[in-house]
Amino acid sequence: MAAPLELLIDDSPGELRAALREDGRLVELIVERAGHESIVGNVYLGRIERVLPGLDAAFVDIGLARSGFLARIEGLDGARLAEGVRVLVQATKDGVGEKGAAVTMRIALPGRHLVYAPLEHGITLSRRIVDADERKRVGAMVAGVAAPDGAYVVRTGAVAASEADLKDEVAALSALWEGIEAGRDQGAPPMCLHREPGAVARLLRDWAAAGLSRVVIDGREAHTAALAYARAHLPGLASAVRLHGGVEPLFELEAIEEEIEAALQPRVRLPSGGEIVIERTEALAVVDVNSGAHTARGRAEDTVRDTNLEAADEIARQIRLRGLAGRIVVDFIAMERADDRRRVQQALERALAGDRSPARVGGFSSLGLLEITRRRGRESLAETLCEPFTPSTPFRTALTVALEALRAAQRGAKAAPGRTLTLLAAPEIVETLKAEAAVARAALEGALGRPLELQARADLDRESYEIVVG
Repeated sequence: MAAPLELLIDDSPGELRAALREDGRLVELIVERAGHESIVGNVYLGRIERVLPGLDAAFVDIGLARSGFLARIEGLDGARLAEGVRVLVQATKDGVGEKGAAVTMRIALPGRHLVYAPLEHGITLSRRIVDADERKRVGAMVAGVAAPDGAYVVRTGAVAASEADLKDEVAALSALWEGIEAGRDQGAPPMCLHREPGAVARLLRDWAAAGLSRVVIDGREAHTAALAYARAHLPGLASAVRLHGGVEPLFELEAIEEEIEAALQPRVRLPSGGEIVIERTEALAVVDVNSGAHTARGRAEDTVRDTNLEAADEIARQIRLRGLAGRIVVDFIAMERADDRRRVQQALERALAGDRSPARVGGFSSLGLLEITRRRGRESLAETLCEPFTPSTPFRTALTVALEALRAAQRGAKAAPGRTLTLLAAPEIVETLKAEAAVARAALEGALGRPLELQARADLDRESYEIVVG
């Protein structure tokens, strides 16, 4: 039986944060900021700007500040693409830093039960559908309603779907593709032909199939949007969606703020007394497993193996939680027995099986290192909240601190309704609240019905601020 899933959403000025808990443990955090929304899944009619023949790649103008990067410039029909050619692409990764978004010509349109790839062929079932009889039953049902053209990836949620549900979804996805085709034929690049739904609807769609049992939302507007989407598309989930009505903010009440802080730190303690240490570089992430007190009493092979097994489970959780991607190298405590190494690798693979971003675990190298490759879809948690590649102590960006200060002001306003509020902060934070976070500040002031006074204080460091109630 699958572990219960809970989705907690905090919709605060300028920022939406979502926390997914599996069997009571936080396994995923998503932060989406106003003006920096994810474009993954959007479909664009673009134009090839520049071809990089040595890399078999090209830059594509898709109408954004930075061009998209197309890793393969060979069309699906085998033809080579050239500069100036119109091309239909879909974003697969958000831009990070100075890099633009990654795009592909292999379009995939997700639904609740199916993912439709209109330019390919065949039916593939999710590896999470493990029962052989269920795979046969669901595969036959999809084959019976599938459109003659295109390919389908059958998601886990299809197990609980009826034939009518699948037929309706096939029709909806086919209609969506027909609209995209019409835009491709009639439009002028660059333009967006399909935009993924907003963050709240996207979260519900992607996680409902996994068995969400509880959805709690701190924010009336986001709750209204979630309830409307659930009633229209996920009626069985609508009763589980509720508005957080307490005075204490949801993420504080559920200790999510503490978890976010912990997920930015390099060291993670293990219950046995060992620890894992996570360090990021521009090229890769490195995870080191330390025995700590657990093996200080003796380095018996069984003790070492058990510590590594415990670490494997926590490493998988931290990879998802922190949004680590690309190359991840793990240095487990050295194991002499090949069977122990095999058990640890299998435990890591099982723990990563529930990850939405595909991850591949390589075997142990001759030096005892294990490599993981994980597809990048969005910025990691640290890339979103902190300055690039800060050392062991995370250094939050000015925008991160400014949005935290707005949440503090919101709490102050609830505790003292009608009274004036003054935010004391470092000059850099005050400037951010007047510039990059101005829209978020205005949204808070509109909700409160009164202005938030700002006062720059040179004696406060960048990550400190105070709320003064008048």
